[in-house]
Formats: sequence, C-alpha cells, structure tokens
Amino acid sequence: DARRAGIQSSEALARAEQHLFDENLLSLQQEAARVYYDWVAAGQRLIVMRNQVALARLRQAQIAEKVVLGALPAIEEVDNRRALLEREQRVVRERRAFEKASIYLSLFLRDAQGTPILVGEERLPLELGREVRLDTSLAEAEKRALDKRPVIDAYTEKRTSVQVQRSLADAQVQPRLDVSAEVSKDFGQYPSDP
Repeated sequence: DARRAGIQSSEALARAEQHLFDENLLSLQQEAARVYYDWVAAGQRLIVMRNQVALARLRQAQIAEKVVLGALPAIEEVDNRRALLEREQRVVRERRAFEKASIYLSLFLRDAQGTPILVGEERLPLELGREVRLDTSLAEAEKRALDKRPVIDAYTEKRTSVQVQRSLADAQVQPRLDVSAEVSKDFGQYPSDP
C-alpha cells in the first residue's frame, strides 16, 4: 500500500543521505591530508632556502676575505652579494608561502573549543613518511576501494527508493479485480403476498 511504500522509500532515501554524508566526510579528510602535506612541503622548502642562505653567507665571508687579500677582484664580492640578496628574497617568499599554508591548515586543525590552531615550524615533522607497500594486487585494491565508496551505496539506496515507488505506481495502475459472491435460495415457492 501507499503508506508502506512511502515508509520504505523514505528509509532508503535516509540511508542514501547518510552515505552521501560519509562521502563528503571522506572528501574532507582527503582535502585535509592534501593541505597537511602542502604545509609540510612549504616548511621543507623554507628550511632548504634558509640553509642555502646560511651557506651563501659563509661563502660571502670567504669571498670578502679573498678580495681583501687580493686573490679575487672586488666585482666577485659584489656579484656574490647580489646572489645572496636574491636568496634572502626567496627565503621571504618561502616564509610567506609557509605562513599561507599554515593558515589554510588551521581551517582543518582546531582545538577543543573549535578555535583554529595556527601551527608553526616547530610542529614540522623531522622526516617524511616512508613508502607503504600494499600486500594486495592493484586490482584487489581497486575493488576494495570501490566496495568502500559511500557514494555507490548512496546510489544503490536511491535506486531502492525508486524501485519501491515504481512498484507502488505499477500496483496503482493495474486493473483492480473485486470478486464477490452471493448465495441465494431460488428453489421452491415464493411466499405469497398478503
């Protein structure tokens, strides 16, 4: 009947919405992981650039000493100073990129009260994760990933809802056959009319 079909259809749609919620949650987790690794990469680039500047400053001091001793022309010191300034500018750019990545990461990283946590360089991992080997074949991993996709379950539930509604519609348009039976006694004499 229509009431049971409505209930079954609503339950299937509710399950479909839960699966879509799970799919959105999975997408959010993927985005958070991507943002985290972008933040780590920005931090690593900043560290590399700072190390390059430290080496360039050491080299600048060595070149300045050689210029004073007359082993190198003064233009070498000026040229190296220009290269050092360019590297320092790159450190500033990388620091800004790291700060921007930190702000974006804070959209996903919150404290117990829900306040964004702005993370600094002190929270950077010392080393990146190691490669993980799967014990299954690629085909098995793909099948398992597809089996666990909530959006597929959501579409299955929506299909169930449509099938219930279609069955109800089919039942409502089919011809209705009402059968009734009556028994009468038509034998013998009729009572006389007074």
